Amino acid sequence: MKIIMLLLRLIFFFLIPTFLIYIGKDETFFNWIKSEFSNFAYIDIERTQLFAFVIGTFWVGVYNPLYFELSRKKFMTKNEKYIDLLNHNKITYIKLLKNEIGFPANNIQVRLFFPKKDIISLYKEKFKGKITLGMKHVEGITDDFVSNDLSFIASKELPEGMVGKSFILKNGFCDFDLSTQNKYFLTDKQKILVGNTKFCATMPIFKQNSQKVKAILSIDSDELLPIDPVIQEEKLGILNDHLRYLAAFTLKYLN
Repeated sequence: MKIIMLLLRLIFFFLIPTFLIYIGKDETFFNWIKSEFSNFAYIDIERTQLFAFVIGTFWVGVYNPLYFELSRKKFMTKNEKYIDLLNHNKITYIKLLKNEIGFPANNIQVRLFFPKKDIISLYKEKFKGKITLGMKHVEGITDDFVSNDLSFIASKELPEGMVGKSFILKNGFCDFDLSTQNKYFLTDKQKILVGNTKFCATMPIFKQNSQKVKAILSIDSDELLPIDPVIQEEKLGILNDHLRYLAAFTLKYLN
């Protein structure tokens, strides 16, 4: 059905006006009409050509651009409203998460990391088994960042950061105190870029109906999360539940 509608739109917006312009400049079509159909024997070819040419030109030069511009603005308005709704839902999830685990921080950041597809990254993935995960801004989901230069290498031998670890092991991880960064095999550049981060949690987002990881969802803050060790496991379970929900919500948008 979609293909049929696409063909009808193609005919309406492009083929018909193109045909009108063509017959408005060439007499062949109208001469054939006069010779084959007696009812059109007395047709004024010159006037009819002018009429067809004017309609075709107006269709292509005025109607189509105006229609597509109005459609674009309508789409942009819908898209902006949809992004606002996504952002509102994300903020709601984060507020609920903070309330349930007792995290007073106001500056929790949401990030998404995707496997890079540039030539160098694909070469590393194909011949070295190293997948480069780069940070990407997704409107309505992630927060705006000054730099998107942060990336991690995911490899079975030495996954970088919690992001790389989460990608390789296909599981969520949480660290309530990142004051010791060396345990995540960060490079000097990564340490500078995440130097102020005190809390981080990650969750893999799987491809639809697949066990392959599509992206890594990460939330972090530059404030420590003070949790009593006695209830840490309980809070960790709550945190992971919220992250799974946020990951599922994000997957729907990415699809």
